[in-house]
Amino acid sequence: MTASLRLKTIKGFFWQLSGNLLQNILQLVVIAILARLISKNDFGLAQLALVVIGLGKITTQLGIGPALVQIKKIDNKHITTSETFTFVFSLLLGIIVFFTSNHLEAFFKASGLSEILKVCSVIFLLEGVSTISSSIMLRAMRQKELVMIDFFSYSVGYGVVATAMAWLDYGVWSLVMGQVCQSLLKLLGLLFATRHIPKFGWSAGHFKELIGFGGWFTAAHLCNYSAGQADNVVVGKMLGTESLGVYGRAYNLMVKPVELVGSALDKALFPAMARRQDNLEKVAEVFIAGSRLILIISIPISVLMVLLSDFIVMVLLGDNWSDVVVPLQILSMGLVFRMGYKMGSITTKALGEMSKRTKVEFMYAISMVVFCFIGTKHGLNGVAFGVICSIALTYMMMITISLNALKIGLARYFKQMAAPLALSSFIGISYVLMDMVLSHYLSNIYLYKTAFLLTSVVISLAILMLLGKKAKWMQDIIAIISIRKL
Repeated sequence: MTASLRLKTIKGFFWQLSGNLLQNILQLVVIAILARLISKNDFGLAQLALVVIGLGKITTQLGIGPALVQIKKIDNKHITTSETFTFVFSLLLGIIVFFTSNHLEAFFKASGLSEILKVCSVIFLLEGVSTISSSIMLRAMRQKELVMIDFFSYSVGYGVVATAMAWLDYGVWSLVMGQVCQSLLKLLGLLFATRHIPKFGWSAGHFKELIGFGGWFTAAHLCNYSAGQADNVVVGKMLGTESLGVYGRAYNLMVKPVELVGSALDKALFPAMARRQDNLEKVAEVFIAGSRLILIISIPISVLMVLLSDFIVMVLLGDNWSDVVVPLQILSMGLVFRMGYKMGSITTKALGEMSKRTKVEFMYAISMVVFCFIGTKHGLNGVAFGVICSIALTYMMMITISLNALKIGLARYFKQMAAPLALSSFIGISYVLMDMVLSHYLSNIYLYKTAFLLTSVVISLAILMLLGKKAKWMQDIIAIISIRKL
């Protein structure tokens, strides 16, 4: 990697990480406010609408955006062809959702869903137009501006609008209009940042090149999204919208660490790894180092989430949401698989291994439906256990195809993971022991949990400094953070 590319990647990683951190903090604040103003049933209705809208957003793009980043050389015809396709297809899909909204409401037996979907159908067009500008900026590694646009669109478009409408007792429409305003402000921000006016144009040859990568990417992304939303569909259909509102809050809290780390790594490493896709040795080193980084982070976070779930729910959501605690604890147990899966996903995408990745994502979707459906016999807790089983299976499959693509043997991989696994497990055990000690001496839950959290941070830093300072795997983690491996 050239010095210029390395510097851009380093800056991109830290901008993405800091931006995700700020946005996650803001999201937690917004969640804390909305949970006290909006009912569980309204949250469930909005969650069902987002399942449909999110599925449509993926198909409108057909992987065209990531293809613009992954293809080595692009010209204006690539861009105009992409813009024409995404505009027409997103408009068409929005119209389809608008006119089929009554049938979707009947399927889920969710009163009021039809009107929500009709309003949300405009999001297809907004997101479709945004895709190309966002991909152009990502290709140029302008993560700083992307982070600022995302933060602004969420804080104003969703944070302010949804909170204000909820305060005025608009219920589920607070969440709906927040999503619409967020998408609109994001589009305006991207157009302003790129100074790019979308233009219509078409080239069959360029479209074929884009869809060659993008088609497989969309198939993989579609399967991944279906798997990620299968639990919501099963809960909404089998257990009702109020149960979905509870489950959705548990899932959203659990996934925050994944979004924070995974999104930062994806947006920073994917463009850089794609540019070095011909050098498998370098990409393999980054994969190993990234996997170690995720492992050392995921286990301690998972333990913390399990031990602090009751405190997190009480502070952020309030006493009326106590039924979120156990599903959150169960889901948090699978963070090591969910975060570990991200590195394999980034690697296969950068290397263009989309057909194999699509097969894994398809199996992920099927297993999620099966395990979650079986889990409904035991309520939300059973569904949460089903989610863990599915993501663990997918993790193993994704890591396997990544290792095959990079020509890395399983023995080498597990040997490289042994030290960080042992250390992160030791940190996790120390958390459990500290929790037992503090709970015995401190009766006030706020004092006890705050002391536990601060002590856990100190313990983690001390252990890393004492045991990991001279370890080779720790040096690799530093390398991946500085992107020196590329």
